[in-house]
Amino acid sequence: MRIGIDLDDTIFCTTEQYKKYQTDYLLKQNISVDELWSNREYRVDFIKSNIETIFSDVRLKEDCLKIINKLKNDGNEIYIITARNNDYCDHMYAFTKRSIDRFNIPYTKLVLTEKFKLKSCIENNINLMIDDSKYIYDELNDKIKTILFDDKRKYLDQKDRVSSWNEIYDLLGGKV
Repeated sequence: MRIGIDLDDTIFCTTEQYKKYQTDYLLKQNISVDELWSNREYRVDFIKSNIETIFSDVRLKEDCLKIINKLKNDGNEIYIITARNNDYCDHMYAFTKRSIDRFNIPYTKLVLTEKFKLKSCIENNINLMIDDSKYIYDELNDKIKTILFDDKRKYLDQKDRVSSWNEIYDLLGGKV
Protein backbone atom coordinates (compact mmCIF):
# COMPACT_ATOMS: atom_id res chain seq x y z
CA MET A 1 0.00 0.00 0.00
CA ARG A 2 1.14 3.55 -0.68
CA ILE A 3 0.64 5.65 2.44
CA GLY A 4 0.80 9.44 2.30
CA ILE A 5 1.66 11.15 5.56
CA ASP A 6 1.49 14.86 6.29
CA LEU A 7 4.52 16.31 8.06
CA ASP A 8 3.59 19.32 10.22
CA ASP A 9 1.47 18.42 13.25
CA THR A 10 1.24 14.82 12.04
CA ILE A 11 4.88 13.71 12.21
CA PHE A 12 6.41 16.85 13.75
CA CYS A 13 5.07 18.82 16.75
CA THR A 14 5.15 21.98 14.65
CA THR A 15 2.46 24.09 16.32
CA GLU A 16 4.21 23.70 19.67
CA GLN A 17 7.35 25.12 18.08
CA TYR A 18 5.49 28.03 16.48
CA LYS A 19 3.96 28.92 19.85
CA LYS A 20 7.37 28.73 21.48
CA TYR A 21 8.82 31.36 19.14
CA GLN A 22 5.87 33.56 18.17
CA THR A 23 5.71 35.77 21.30
CA ASP A 24 8.65 37.98 20.33
CA TYR A 25 7.29 38.36 16.82
CA LEU A 26 3.82 39.32 18.09
CA LEU A 27 5.31 41.99 20.36
CA LYS A 28 7.61 43.35 17.67
CA GLN A 29 4.77 43.59 15.12
CA ASN A 30 2.18 44.62 17.71
CA ILE A 31 -0.32 42.04 16.46
CA SER A 32 -2.44 39.27 17.96
CA VAL A 33 -2.03 35.54 17.48
CA ASP A 34 -5.13 35.54 15.26
CA GLU A 35 -3.66 38.27 13.07
CA LEU A 36 -0.40 36.35 12.74
CA TRP A 37 -2.05 33.19 11.45
CA SER A 38 -4.87 34.75 9.42
CA ASN A 39 -2.73 37.34 7.63
CA ARG A 40 -0.61 35.66 4.94
CA GLU A 41 2.02 38.42 4.97
CA TYR A 42 2.62 38.14 8.72
CA ARG A 43 2.54 34.33 8.63
CA VAL A 44 5.08 34.09 5.80
CA ASP A 45 7.35 36.69 7.41
CA PHE A 46 7.22 34.96 10.81
CA ILE A 47 7.97 31.50 9.45
CA LYS A 48 10.62 32.76 7.04
CA SER A 49 12.35 34.69 9.83
CA ASN A 50 12.26 31.78 12.28
CA ILE A 51 12.27 28.59 10.23
CA GLU A 52 15.81 27.50 11.11
CA THR A 53 15.21 28.08 14.84
CA ILE A 54 11.77 26.48 14.81
CA PHE A 55 12.97 23.27 13.19
CA SER A 56 16.34 23.06 14.93
CA ASP A 57 14.68 21.49 17.98
CA VAL A 58 11.32 20.28 16.68
CA ARG A 59 10.11 17.03 18.23
CA LEU A 60 8.42 14.03 16.67
CA LYS A 61 4.90 13.04 17.68
CA GLU A 62 4.93 10.27 20.26
CA ASP A 63 5.47 6.79 18.75
CA CYS A 64 5.55 8.28 15.25
CA LEU A 65 8.94 6.86 14.27
CA LYS A 66 8.13 3.43 15.73
CA ILE A 67 4.86 3.18 13.78
CA ILE A 68 6.23 4.55 10.49
CA ASN A 69 9.04 1.98 10.73
CA LYS A 70 6.45 -0.77 11.35
CA LEU A 71 4.39 0.42 8.37
CA LYS A 72 7.50 0.42 6.18
CA ASN A 73 8.59 -3.02 7.48
CA ASP A 74 5.09 -4.33 6.76
CA GLY A 75 5.81 -3.63 3.06
CA ASN A 76 4.13 -0.24 2.66
CA GLU A 77 5.61 2.65 0.72
CA ILE A 78 5.72 5.89 2.71
CA TYR A 79 5.16 9.19 0.92
CA ILE A 80 5.58 12.34 2.97
CA ILE A 81 3.18 14.85 1.42
CA THR A 82 3.47 18.30 2.94
CA ALA A 83 1.95 21.67 2.08
CA ARG A 84 5.26 23.48 2.17
CA ASN A 85 6.62 25.72 -0.53
CA ASN A 86 9.40 28.21 -1.22
CA ASP A 87 7.38 31.09 0.29
CA TYR A 88 8.93 30.18 3.62
CA CYS A 89 12.41 29.19 2.53
CA ASP A 90 14.29 29.45 -0.78
CA HIS A 91 15.42 25.85 -0.47
CA MET A 92 12.35 24.28 1.13
CA TYR A 93 12.76 20.81 -0.40
CA ALA A 94 16.36 20.47 0.85
CA PHE A 95 15.45 22.03 4.20
CA THR A 96 12.50 19.65 4.67
CA LYS A 97 14.53 16.62 3.58
CA ARG A 98 17.24 17.51 6.12
CA SER A 99 14.61 17.85 8.88
CA ILE A 100 13.16 14.42 8.07
CA ASP A 101 16.51 12.69 7.60
CA ARG A 102 17.74 14.02 10.94
CA PHE A 103 15.26 11.65 12.62
CA ASN A 104 15.93 8.71 10.24
CA ILE A 105 12.28 8.64 9.18
CA PRO A 106 11.92 6.06 6.42
CA TYR A 107 10.16 7.27 3.29
CA THR A 108 9.91 6.40 -0.37
CA LYS A 109 9.35 9.94 -1.60
CA LEU A 110 9.03 13.48 -0.26
CA VAL A 111 6.36 15.55 -2.02
CA LEU A 112 6.02 19.29 -1.47
CA THR A 113 2.69 20.64 -2.58
CA GLU A 114 0.46 23.63 -2.14
CA LYS A 115 -2.48 23.74 0.26
CA PHE A 116 -4.46 21.18 -1.78
CA LYS A 117 -3.17 17.60 -1.70
CA LEU A 118 -5.59 15.64 -3.90
CA LYS A 119 -3.54 16.15 -7.08
CA SER A 120 -0.32 15.00 -5.39
CA CYS A 121 -2.07 11.97 -3.91
CA ILE A 122 -3.48 10.98 -7.31
CA GLU A 123 -0.16 11.56 -9.12
CA ASN A 124 1.59 9.29 -6.60
CA ASN A 125 -1.16 6.63 -6.48
CA ILE A 126 -1.68 7.11 -2.75
CA ASN A 127 -4.03 4.52 -1.21
CA LEU A 128 -4.23 6.09 2.25
CA MET A 129 -3.50 9.61 3.50
CA ILE A 130 -2.84 10.53 7.14
CA ASP A 131 -3.23 14.25 7.84
CA ASP A 132 -4.06 16.54 10.77
CA SER A 133 -6.02 19.02 8.64
CA LYS A 134 -9.80 18.72 8.67
CA TYR A 135 -9.75 20.59 5.36
CA ILE A 136 -7.50 17.94 3.76
CA TYR A 137 -9.58 15.17 5.35
CA ASP A 138 -12.71 16.63 3.74
CA GLU A 139 -10.94 17.19 0.40
CA LEU A 140 -9.68 13.60 0.13
CA ASN A 141 -12.08 11.46 2.14
CA ASP A 142 -14.55 10.45 -0.59
CA LYS A 143 -11.71 9.90 -3.12
CA ILE A 144 -8.84 8.39 -1.08
CA LYS A 145 -9.07 6.65 2.28
CA THR A 146 -8.04 9.28 4.81
CA ILE A 147 -7.21 9.13 8.50
CA LEU A 148 -7.61 12.36 10.44
CA PHE A 149 -4.77 12.68 12.97
CA ASP A 150 -6.37 14.70 15.76
CA ASP A 151 -4.28 14.51 18.91
CA LYS A 152 -5.82 17.79 20.10
CA ARG A 153 -9.26 16.11 20.13
CA LYS A 154 -10.98 18.82 18.10
CA TYR A 155 -12.96 16.51 15.79
CA LEU A 156 -14.32 13.80 18.06
CA ASP A 157 -17.33 13.15 15.81
CA GLN A 158 -15.27 12.28 12.71
CA LYS A 159 -15.03 8.78 11.30
CA ASP A 160 -11.44 7.49 10.88
CA ARG A 161 -10.17 9.98 13.45
CA VAL A 162 -7.23 8.99 15.63
CA SER A 163 -5.40 10.73 18.43
CA SER A 164 -2.14 8.78 18.39
CA TRP A 165 0.21 6.90 16.12
CA ASN A 166 -0.59 3.66 17.93
CA GLU A 167 -4.26 4.17 17.01
CA ILE A 168 -3.24 4.54 13.37
CA TYR A 169 -1.52 1.18 13.43
CA ASP A 170 -4.46 -0.42 15.23
CA LEU A 171 -6.93 1.07 12.72
CA LEU A 172 -4.87 -0.44 9.91
CA GLY A 173 -5.07 -3.87 11.57
CA GLY A 174 -1.59 -3.94 13.07
CA LYS A 175 -0.53 -4.74 16.56
CA VAL A 176 1.67 -2.44 18.61
